[in-house]
Amino acid sequence: MPREALLARTLVELADTLVDDFDVVELLTLLTDRCVEVLDVAAAGLMLAYPGGELRVMASSSEAMRLLELFELQSEEGPCPDCYRTGEPIVNHRLAAAGGPWPRFEPRAVEAGFRSVHALPMRLRDVTIGALNLFRTDEGALNEADVAAAQALADVATIAVLHHHSERDTRLVNEQLHHALNSRVVIEQAKGVVAERAGLDMTQAFSALRNHARSHNLRLVDVAEDVIAGALAARSLDGGDPVPRPTPQSEPHASLTGAIAAMAGMASVLDLVEAVAPVDAVEVVVGDLAATLGAEQVSFLIADLSGDTLVRFVRPVFGRRRDPAASDGLETLATAGTPYEQALVSQEVLVVAEGARYRLFAPVTDRGDALGVLELVLGARPDDVLLARVASVAHALAYVVIANRRHTDLFESVQRDASFSLAAEIQRRLLPSAFTCATEHFTFAGWLEPASHVGGDTFDYSVDHDVLHASMTDAMGRGVKAALLATLALGSLRNSRRSDVGLAERARQANEAMISHAEGDQFVTGLLLRADLRSGRVVAVNAGHPHPYRLRDGRVECLELAADVPFGMIPGSTYREQELQLEPGDRLVVVTDGFLERNATAADFDVPAAVADTAALHPREVVHAFKAAVLAASGAELADDAAVVCIDWHGGPPTP
Repeated sequence: MPREALLARTLVELADTLVDDFDVVELLTLLTDRCVEVLDVAAAGLMLAYPGGELRVMASSSEAMRLLELFELQSEEGPCPDCYRTGEPIVNHRLAAAGGPWPRFEPRAVEAGFRSVHALPMRLRDVTIGALNLFRTDEGALNEADVAAAQALADVATIAVLHHHSERDTRLVNEQLHHALNSRVVIEQAKGVVAERAGLDMTQAFSALRNHARSHNLRLVDVAEDVIAGALAARSLDGGDPVPRPTPQSEPHASLTGAIAAMAGMASVLDLVEAVAPVDAVEVVVGDLAATLGAEQVSFLIADLSGDTLVRFVRPVFGRRRDPAASDGLETLATAGTPYEQALVSQEVLVVAEGARYRLFAPVTDRGDALGVLELVLGARPDDVLLARVASVAHALAYVVIANRRHTDLFESVQRDASFSLAAEIQRRLLPSAFTCATEHFTFAGWLEPASHVGGDTFDYSVDHDVLHASMTDAMGRGVKAALLATLALGSLRNSRRSDVGLAERARQANEAMISHAEGDQFVTGLLLRADLRSGRVVAVNAGHPHPYRLRDGRVECLELAADVPFGMIPGSTYREQELQLEPGDRLVVVTDGFLERNATAADFDVPAAVADTAALHPREVVHAFKAAVLAASGAELADDAAVVCIDWHGGPPTP
């Protein structure tokens, strides 16, 4: 069809939407598609603004274009935001890899293959509701006729969105914009369901939804809602090109809809994370979630090193833009008795009604290791699909934190409520990066509560295909000397463990390392464990360490292992391997002598009783309960470090 005829047809199609109950998402998608067909551009995207000015991506000519638009919002810079803020068009801007007015956005656009960009306001008189982005793959100028045609398309679309209401009727205009933006959220969720179930990419999934809506004379958002609710099977949609699967599978049960939809869009989020600095990674995820779900407020609270409080790591995000009224200071919240604690303990998304709004608390955890809480405020009651999406993003956020904290001190600095001594810094570096690890075979949790003068306690673990390795050590002395002694002992144990030698040999090498490098009267006690995941058989070496406790069928038993000499006391010492048998349901608890010091036991802190009293708790909660109890018993003045490890044994053969 000739260009002029196609342009005329498009204007007619846009004008046809000036009827009741039109499909605003279909309208705006048609606009971006026709911009590419009619104008001399390679891609188009469109953003609308929530009341208050937060822009959201509403339509894109391709999935790649949508990702670039999302990055533009995350960067808080680019042609579309500038055009919306000023209400003035940006035409024939040449993109540069460096030195341009948008230093974060432009390199990403150039990397995507674009060389020039244009942005046109969606404006009716003095009301600007968004902007239209047009990208070209060459640096040539967009001619005046194309600019005029693009502005005409944008103007007609603006009138269509606002046509029921006078520009003076702000409340009704805001309601119309809310409806449009919420429709986009529903469609994004449906795209994820269709993509997973029908074996399509996100672009094909959207085409299938649109084709079905058109062929059945339905609104796109209604089709999307039916897909999410399970009333319309993804593979029964008209259109789309499914990817062949080796074995035909039946349509998943409707109860899986939430989990499937929750996975949608995570690749897009990770693309955005990869494009920013590590210190900005969390804010990217938070901003994307706010935009995708239409949340009124989203923030991430990271668990501090005490385990008792949360720190609001990212200032509250409203839409994609951080709340300008929020302080740059860090807000610290005690978790005891709060919804934050409930979410972390239950490991489920908690919903609390607050009048007409709903506040969500989603645990951010990796294998049971609690990193923090994702907090959201929504204007409507969340359904199962949305809750699954939030849970999925919170889980993904845990991996984003883990991956990016390797590159910056920002995360740990936020988690510290006080400055560390040099000894405490050394000791902290010896501990595993995650204090909790949950698998189908076992759940491991550890905690170290340091004394005011560090005593040199450590715990450690590692998981192989069919073995759990665990250790606890206690270096004599205080301060830096004790921390350095612990470093020597644990360094030797890790080195020999990674060389795949037996426990007795690991102990022997640790002893020799101490003899060779420590001062004459220094020593380290230790308990080494090697648990076979297939059989529950545990090999143990006890180098002068306090005995472990086993909880079985409600009864606590002290496992009195024969003790060999501590590491570093006698040259040429050998160590005995002893065996324990764990059964499914068993719990193993190991402590250092900080739990047995006089100022703890004098106040009736009884380790066997504590093991029994915490039997119903998750291991992560057990070690926190031990910490709280010993601090209470000692008046918060520990004479020595107090370390505890709790291992729940689930049993069963390892997964191939």
